[in-house]
Amino acid sequence: MKLRYLASILGALCSLLHAHAQPLPARQTTLPGTYRISAGTQLSYETPLAPLAGYLREYINVGKASDSMSADDAIVLTTDPTLGREAYTLAVKPQRIEITGGDYGGVFNGIQALLRLLPPKVYAKACPLPVEVACTRIDDAPRFAYRGMMLDVARTWIGVDGVKRYIDLLSYHGINKLHLHLSDDEGWRIEIRSHPELTEIGGFRGGDSPVRPVYGKWSEKYGGYFKQSKMRELIRYAALRNIEIIPEIDLPGHSRNIASVHPEIRCNYPPDTVSTNGYDYRSAWCVAREENYALLGDILGELCELFPSEYIHVGGDECPKTFWKKCPACQKRIREEGLKNEAELQAYVTKRIEKFLNDHGRKIIGWDEILEGGLAPGATVMSWRGSKGGIAAAKAGNFDIEGLEIIDPANYDKMDEMAQCMFDLRKGKMTADECRAALKKSNYFGTMLVKMGKADCLLGGATYSTADTVRPALQLIKTKPGNKIVSSCFIMVRPAASGENEVLAMADCAINIKPNEDELVEICKETVSCAKIFGVDPKVAFLSYSTLGSGKGEDVDKMRNACEKAKALMPDTPIGGEFQFDAAVSPAVAKTKHITDAVGGHANTFIFPDINAGNIGYKIAQRLGNFAAYGPILLGLNAPINDLSRGCNAQEVYSMAIITAALA
Repeated sequence: MKLRYLASILGALCSLLHAHAQPLPARQTTLPGTYRISAGTQLSYETPLAPLAGYLREYINVGKASDSMSADDAIVLTTDPTLGREAYTLAVKPQRIEITGGDYGGVFNGIQALLRLLPPKVYAKACPLPVEVACTRIDDAPRFAYRGMMLDVARTWIGVDGVKRYIDLLSYHGINKLHLHLSDDEGWRIEIRSHPELTEIGGFRGGDSPVRPVYGKWSEKYGGYFKQSKMRELIRYAALRNIEIIPEIDLPGHSRNIASVHPEIRCNYPPDTVSTNGYDYRSAWCVAREENYALLGDILGELCELFPSEYIHVGGDECPKTFWKKCPACQKRIREEGLKNEAELQAYVTKRIEKFLNDHGRKIIGWDEILEGGLAPGATVMSWRGSKGGIAAAKAGNFDIEGLEIIDPANYDKMDEMAQCMFDLRKGKMTADECRAALKKSNYFGTMLVKMGKADCLLGGATYSTADTVRPALQLIKTKPGNKIVSSCFIMVRPAASGENEVLAMADCAINIKPNEDELVEICKETVSCAKIFGVDPKVAFLSYSTLGSGKGEDVDKMRNACEKAKALMPDTPIGGEFQFDAAVSPAVAKTKHITDAVGGHANTFIFPDINAGNIGYKIAQRLGNFAAYGPILLGLNAPINDLSRGCNAQEVYSMAIITAALA
């Protein structure tokens, strides 16, 4: 069966994991005690991390720093490449603070995590000392390799100090790319030494400048620009803070400024300047003029020498192609190159620029208009006009999307059909307007895609409860024949000393807060089936606070009776209970409690008495037993509808997407 992933829902999950200014860490454990940072605290660091040691001392004025490791009363900066790029561990212990990063960026991110534990005055570089920090351990890694912000200094000039302040703010929030918009119709902000006139003239507008002002006082000369020496200073400043600056020179449109300095780059035909009081407002390069490519080569060549970034942004947006339609040279170029129209002419320009950048060891980025007329083979697209550009870029072949259908809920062309289908399913329970309102929610929209056969499975729940995942599934997908409830299961995995993974299955009651005996049997049956899918040979323990009658009460009776019913239903599956947890997993404890069946001391599949116990149980195994938890995997439905834990990270989303796809 051809599998169609529900990409729209996954995209929403990844973008809405938390509504915090700073994403919560993947894992944080509170530990007993505190560590006291004082003026006498030693700052120890690996030699390559000396710049970060200096950076940290700007915020926490500890007395001394050294690249010799200190045992106690120290903040220690180290690297461990096994953690991965930009990942880190921050451990605050009673004797010291340890920040370990997968690389330089990881250590920087760990420093930011430490600063967030300190009083707010730390960001004014006035942290009061001594200061007590509660002991904790934080393990984190970025969800996205590219975490960027853009700053437009072309339209409104912002100098070195302002950009540095912006970089500081970005660094506090985990941003690692600064997209610097350096040219537009209103200004040229980067020195090109082979063409100093671009900034000496184009860096200013108004007054006696040939560049007309668009905002501000028309009679006042306004502007500024970065000398290359100052830009190098900014590049170094950003790099220290784990930020890469990516320059943008906007072309072939948004170029009125450079055309005011070099009018010859425009198309060679008389413009209509009557309505503009004699001012030539044409804002695009003539792409048929070979001399223009020489000028672009000078500009882009210097940018490649100046900026160490992997990418160079070339804009490409809002280019007015009407100029090319009027230009005899551009029309001739279209015919000579066998192009169909002006859109393909822009693609021709983009491909020439891409080749130049590739030859200089760089990659090209452009706005989504560069899709029009055909995408350059190695181009990266920034879609500023919505998700359609990203979808089009994927379909253009820059990503392997074989078998993938990407659906944007905001622009879904079958919304009327979906609303009618949902109304028919819920007739008498929801009005047509209520159905349309429900479909604006990602959980209902995604469930209906599965119901209509547009998707084979759904993964949801990163920003809402399990109940919000299950409710539409019960209303629209329904339970499998013979099932009355929806339950769930966590697959728990950790490396074992033998080299093979230790895998457990922990039943979770999902939305069944206190299941009865028959519901527990159904939970057991579904959990056993799920465990087998993941290679577990189930040995099932029904858990209680009692072991084989050592305790009394209704809950003990419920688990004992459910266990006997499950044995009768599945005679070929080893099932035992009721057991306390230690008797279920420890052979020694099982022996002392005279358990003689195949399950006692060897259980790997666990049935909990209620939702409270199940939730506590898997989280103890995850946090203290160092198990990775995959789930909750919802069980009992007619289609794979799976849930995510709120607070999940991108790796967990990815893993659960693979599990959901496998179940489909």
